[in-house]
Amino acid sequence: WEFAKEISPSKNWKIIIKTGKWTLLDKDARNYVMNEIKQWPKVAVITSNTGQKLMGQIVINLTGYKNKIKLFESEVKAIEWLNVD
Repeated sequence: WEFAKEISPSKNWKIIIKTGKWTLLDKDARNYVMNEIKQWPKVAVITSNTGQKLMGQIVINLTGYKNKIKLFESEVKAIEWLNVD
């Protein structure tokens, strides 16, 4: 997120977030991510394990931004989705 904010301080770019291989968000990180997601036009998240997919889907459901946040296993698919519209 910090790099995304560095290259787009106005938060008006579509971004890809790539998760760490075996990481999961703790409560503070989850709250931070939920706040950040609301501020960007479109966020593609590349996940690498089932736990991340489940947590990601929960975050998407809690934010209510199903049209602007999507989970992917492939960077190619994430880029394709970001380039739609």
